Amino acid sequence: MLPPKEFQRIFTAGVQAGQYPSRLYKYRGFDPNTESIFKDHSLWFADFKTFNDPFDCQIQDPGGYTRDEIIRYLMSRGSLDAANAEQIADAQIQSPGFFPKLLEKVKQLVLGNKGILSLSTEPDNILMWSHYAASHSGFVLGFDVLKDIQFFNAPIRVHYNANYPTFRYLLQIDKIAEIGLGTKSDLWGYEGEIRIIKDTQGLHTFDPSCLAEVVLGCGMKSPEKDSLLRFLNTYGYAHVMVKQAKPSRTSYKLELV
Repeated sequence: MLPPKEFQRIFTAGVQAGQYPSRLYKYRGFDPNTESIFKDHSLWFADFKTFNDPFDCQIQDPGGYTRDEIIRYLMSRGSLDAANAEQIADAQIQSPGFFPKLLEKVKQLVLGNKGILSLSTEPDNILMWSHYAASHSGFVLGFDVLKDIQFFNAPIRVHYNANYPTFRYLLQIDKIAEIGLGTKSDLWGYEGEIRIIKDTQGLHTFDPSCLAEVVLGCGMKSPEKDSLLRFLNTYGYAHVMVKQAKPSRTSYKLELV
């Protein structure tokens, strides 16, 4: 993760250049934890192992490293002297299961404690509403990312592919988080997902000023609507624009009014 000032400069320039959207959206169902979002100004950053897609965060290493590449890795990352590195390399290079086991251990070590917040670039995707907002009975939060830059540090834009991402770990050591967390099956491409990564899982607080809009689902019931509006008024979100999602009369899409 970059130092705060350096990240702020790079991220602001990226948003202004269109590399990242200026607004990101969180789809939510209305549940007993909803009030705490507004009361505590916080969102949950999850463990990747709790994701609903068991194919998420899959990475593969084709292996095929030379003896010298293994030795350099062991000396630089394992702090071994040349003699011990050579001994381990000679013993392990013949083992077909060595690299898959090594990669899985590293993945768990690097990604296992990361907290991940999944956001979308669109507030009106009917599949997202169906899957992540309780079949359109929930709501969507829209955040102005430049009003709380540190909360949105560090973002990873998800790329979608038909195959697992492949990379050579011993030669790309620092890419495991970016590649592992930033690639999903192309079947999920409709999500337009951007992931915010923190070093710890659990609740992380955001500046209330960065919440710019709330969209109410077209199937949201009146009691939940009333409660959500009360949360906004009670906990310092009078500036937030509230929109209502409604089915279009002419096509399969939502209109936000």
